[in-house]
Amino acid sequence: MSLLTCILACPLLAASRTRVRAAQLPRRHAGGGVLATLLSAVLALGMFLQFSPGGPEYAVRTADPLVTALGISYHVGVDASTSDWC
Repeated sequence: MSLLTCILACPLLAASRTRVRAAQLPRRHAGGGVLATLLSAVLALGMFLQFSPGGPEYAVRTADPLVTALGISYHVGVDASTSDWC
């Protein structure tokens, strides 16, 4: 699993787990959500420190086929090009 996928999946998995089990132990699962958010933030910081703007196309990119027969794939990336939109 790529770093970018982990950054996206951590909060989603924690939220789904909290939703399913929140009625049983509310305080314990709220802490799990905070932990997942912190883990995601640390991973994002690590990716940010390796980021170099002005690269060719994407600084970080993940592309995996999901259902090849239908042409469905998972593609996510962080753009490295610089622009003057600000």
